[in-house]
Amino acid sequence: MAVPGSMTWIRGVRDTADEISQGKPLEISTDIWMHNPNKHKALSWFMSQSPVDPSTRRTFGHLEDAPNSNWIEYNGADETSQGVTGLVFTAGAGIKCGNGTRVINERDGQILLFTADFASTTTSAGVTRNWGRGASTDYLKKGDKLHILPPSFPEGFTTGDGVHNALYYKSFEMGEVSYPVKVTYTEEAEKAYAGKPFERALGKTMDQVQDQMEAEIFLSGSVLDTTTFAHPAGSPEGLENYITTHVYSATKISRMDFFDILTEWQINNKEGGAIFCSLFFKNMVTKWAMDSANYIIPITGQEGPGVYGATIDRVKWTVGTFDLIDVDILNQGEYLAGKVFFCPPRRWSYRPLINADENRDIRYVPINRDEVHSKEGEIYGVYGYHPKEEEMWARIDGLYLV
Repeated sequence: MAVPGSMTWIRGVRDTADEISQGKPLEISTDIWMHNPNKHKALSWFMSQSPVDPSTRRTFGHLEDAPNSNWIEYNGADETSQGVTGLVFTAGAGIKCGNGTRVINERDGQILLFTADFASTTTSAGVTRNWGRGASTDYLKKGDKLHILPPSFPEGFTTGDGVHNALYYKSFEMGEVSYPVKVTYTEEAEKAYAGKPFERALGKTMDQVQDQMEAEIFLSGSVLDTTTFAHPAGSPEGLENYITTHVYSATKISRMDFFDILTEWQINNKEGGAIFCSLFFKNMVTKWAMDSANYIIPITGQEGPGVYGATIDRVKWTVGTFDLIDVDILNQGEYLAGKVFFCPPRRWSYRPLINADENRDIRYVPINRDEVHSKEGEIYGVYGYHPKEEEMWARIDGLYLV
């Protein structure tokens, strides 16, 4: 006669404990964050918010070009008279600037029209000054910022080459991880004394896997070595190694400094996102909020104004709303505590190694050996992280929190 338990097996409904107790492989993959998700908040955010894009190779990547810059900077000597050629500019990545381009000096409002393609990547070949705005006494000064306006072409104009950066290939690597789980059969049999020893050992190992995967997201350095080792040995690229464009270094920071950085990041990002930091930095942001807000939370039965307090999990500024997430690894060292990572949404993917022969994604696999009197298993996988559009990320370094 069928009983509820057997009907459960027929219907195929099982939980994790059932899989482990039957000695079956357990697919972990992107669901690894579901094991104690609140304990590993950063891993949970990345694994739940981002797509999974399996790769058939340990090395993967994409073609990337920096967004076109809308600004150039005058880098020549301070003018004492208006010149028309040979002006030297610092052009940002992806600059689109050539014959017919107009630029306006933000300091004095003068508009310049380039009448020829640049003689080099930085030096103009022909310029008309005061193109509808400006006067003959408006001189360029070293460091002047000029914003690019739409080009102005006379009839019959043929566009030149302009100045711009080409596409480049950004590559990333995978890392191989192996975490053994093992208890003796004697230990496994002592369930009355120790609960379920093997499941407990597996749970602790899962915690360690999550700890190290989360740390790797921020701190790892990309490498693939096929010469030192007998087999390819690699590691994914962490965000501290990846983010180089928008890096802010300071030993101390004020509330307005923080919001200035948010504003600059949002100019490039335009999508919001998450701010990953230490609990110490999060406490500092909470203190700023408490100092700038005047509110009281009364306590029943207490006379007087009561007490006030706050926990800040989200930062709202004129440029957007951002999740503020504390990361456990950043709480574990005085230099790590001063690091802050600004991460845009949907610009990161998890890439497990899956080829035609087998799936190398992270999974728990039981090990059955008759000659060994122990219960064994292994958490094994080959995977990588794939961040994209580096200009949309940012980080703070060098804060010294005492």
